[in-house]
Amino acid sequence: MNNHPSSAPILLSICIPTYNRQRQLAHALESLRWTLDVGFPVEITVSNNASTDETERVALEKGALFPHFRYARQHRTVEADINIIAAMRLASGKYCIWMADDDYLIPASLLAEIEYLNQHEDIIVSHASPQMWNDVTQTECGLVYPLEEAVEFSRIQSAELFNFIFAKRVFPEWGLYRTEQYMKVLFEPHALYFPFVWTFRALAYGRVRFHTTPNYRVVLHNALKHQDLNQENQGLVQVKTFMDKYRGGMEFAASMALCAAGLAEFNPDNRNVVLDMINDFVVGRISVAARIAQHHGNFIAASEFLRRQLLWAKTEADRAMIRQLEEEVVAGAAVQAVGELFGITAGAKRLVLCEMADPTGIQFRFHQLAPNVPTAICSVSVALCETDRQDCLYLTEQEAVRQALRASGVPIGKIVLYSEAVAMFRITA
Repeated sequence: MNNHPSSAPILLSICIPTYNRQRQLAHALESLRWTLDVGFPVEITVSNNASTDETERVALEKGALFPHFRYARQHRTVEADINIIAAMRLASGKYCIWMADDDYLIPASLLAEIEYLNQHEDIIVSHASPQMWNDVTQTECGLVYPLEEAVEFSRIQSAELFNFIFAKRVFPEWGLYRTEQYMKVLFEPHALYFPFVWTFRALAYGRVRFHTTPNYRVVLHNALKHQDLNQENQGLVQVKTFMDKYRGGMEFAASMALCAAGLAEFNPDNRNVVLDMINDFVVGRISVAARIAQHHGNFIAASEFLRRQLLWAKTEADRAMIRQLEEEVVAGAAVQAVGELFGITAGAKRLVLCEMADPTGIQFRFHQLAPNVPTAICSVSVALCETDRQDCLYLTEQEAVRQALRASGVPIGKIVLYSEAVAMFRITA
């Protein structure tokens, strides 16, 4: 679907990839009403990743708000990165920016950056660190990668760009792109983190800019997200699965910098320095991943990232920080694991908290982390008298209770000792 009532050239295209998040998409499109009053044509594009909910209806209804709107639907569900490309390739504006369906743009700084690019035709993309945002409390939560000053890089400065990305822990994922030129590099890498690939390939066609004022908000805490319990946050999905892509993207960037310098290979000393830089970058991302996983309630993933981080800890301060985070995640990981176990236990109709020291506290954690798990609290004497023991999964803190339940005919696989569940996620012990 295309809405194009006038022939005036479009200056900006805002490109939204979406999948099975009709309420988030509706909210995202409503948040773009400011584009109707900016004094130049703005286009909204939506690429529907073969959603099975009411995404198409929402897109078409809300899209009617905008004089310039393009909508397309994938024939089948593709990877999220590919759908980003699909949304961007719908763009016809002079500039384009992609926006996740659960994030926001910051109009004033975005418009200021468009004006800057209008005056600097040699810049192909302008990046700014996103502002992290709590949408529930309407408060800022810092920047993804703070910068002290704006910097720009040309192709012959590829090595400087590599050093900059490493030093500032930059993820050049959010940018304002010069559409016609950027389409030349807008292809999907199969084994590499796509922003690193796009950024270094873009140097062949223009300068790459990084500036200090955010024009994008990454929403960390959003009521709509928490109501969609069956959907995992895409940022969390990425940090859980992209570690090798991050490393590969940095290796690709180092190779591009090498070629730009006219060198065939690194000398042994430089190679080791670059390898150490790449490893430090990925380890830093592992630390970020642990905190993102913890923030989104995936304590199992957080504990796994902390275990990996411990391997590369260089100082006692690093190890102390990991121990502190361990205490914050280990109990949550145990509760999460038991909740997931309940979901795959054949015939289980309720989780019974049997002879727990703080049963109401544990029950509250289950309500937080595994709200679909029905829980009950009872003593072992009551449990042994019940006739539906085969329909229960039991959690207890006492070995004697486990043995009593086993003696009554409850299979060992349906009895979990809480201390053993916790021990599975201990990191430093």
